[in-house]
Amino acid sequence: MNAEERFNGPGIKYTVEAKATAIPVAQLASVIVWPQVKALLLLAKPGIVVAELAAALAGLLLTAAVLPTANQFLLLVITVTLAAGGAALANGLLDAERDRQMPRLAARCQALKLVGEKTVFCLASLLMMTSLVLAALYLNWLTALLLGMAIVAYLGFYTAWLKRTSPLALLVGAIPGALPPLIGAAAAGSITNSSLLLAVSIYLWQLPHFCFLALQYQEQYRLAGVPVFPDVYGQHRTNCLILLSSASLIPVALLFRLLGSASLLCVLVLLFTGIAWLACNLWAVQQRSRYRHGFLASLVYVVVVLAALMLDVIVRTPWLGDV
Repeated sequence: MNAEERFNGPGIKYTVEAKATAIPVAQLASVIVWPQVKALLLLAKPGIVVAELAAALAGLLLTAAVLPTANQFLLLVITVTLAAGGAALANGLLDAERDRQMPRLAARCQALKLVGEKTVFCLASLLMMTSLVLAALYLNWLTALLLGMAIVAYLGFYTAWLKRTSPLALLVGAIPGALPPLIGAAAAGSITNSSLLLAVSIYLWQLPHFCFLALQYQEQYRLAGVPVFPDVYGQHRTNCLILLSSASLIPVALLFRLLGSASLLCVLVLLFTGIAWLACNLWAVQQRSRYRHGFLASLVYVVVVLAALMLDVIVRTPWLGDV
């Protein structure tokens, strides 16, 4: 027995060697795997996924006679998340060439380069197909059909075609963005007037939301060859579209009360939020350099509206203990 064995002992020596080899493996995994995961999350646009999921859940709650079961809730969360995430990944592939011309999307382009286009394509296809299969098998065919329509409209009609050829693509691209409330309603069994009204609200909300984004990055869109609404029709018409769409949401809020879909307190919250957002938009278009503020205000508006509607339904819906 040599001096090293007498000092450490065989067991201790083996343990030290095992730990020494385990550390590089963990470091290697963090270096290789974690950047790939972060890149995929960036390409999947989690902010948009969360917004679409919230709209779908609001549609579910507005339609269901009682609070949805845990199975309904989880299946809707899974199917919408998979479909929205897969569509976002596919959108990144279809827009990759134009995204490279826009400095604001540099991080997304780097993420696509890191992961690889083949990997993104396979993952996007897998997520979208899994979503449709789960919806058809465990929810219903109407939910699967609406999910499929949203995917085709977003990727086929909007991203691959109209976005590249017409500034009116904005009007078509807002359609798949307005379908989540109907998808949630379909998961509850039927499409109601309340879910249709919420879909209309989200459609109208998207027009100012994306107009502000187009105004803020108008030059980058021009360099990328994307004919956005402000670049083709001018700032005045774009401002009119922003203000008309924002103002139309105020009477739409009253319809939730007329349909019995929301309490008086909830409708008052919607009205106050809508008026505040309209005032903010008016200030933003007058300043001409506050487009970022208008964009952020639109995010606050939709969060308040969806949260108010969902909370209102939860408070007013009878609990039958079947969750």
